[in-house]
Amino acid sequence: TFRIKTLRDFIALMFAIYMFNLEVNSISRLRLSKKSIYRLYYSLELLGTCNLFIFVISVWYILTATLKGYGRFLEHPPFNIEYS
Repeated sequence: TFRIKTLRDFIALMFAIYMFNLEVNSISRLRLSKKSIYRLYYSLELLGTCNLFIFVISVWYILTATLKGYGRFLEHPPFNIEYS
């Protein structure tokens, strides 16, 4: 359930979304480290009041990052494919 009861919740939400953006950007550049996973988890933990919201955002981010990566893979495959 998505509830913002106090100003503290709102600030935590903004901070967590900001952290989440930073982590997703570094993950999509394939610099996935244990520290970034912990930071991502921490920023999600801050959002105890709006788990569903963040779940939707994270699924959307993962899907778009995957599709972008797949598109890049199709544009520049690691090996040459000859279509006959």
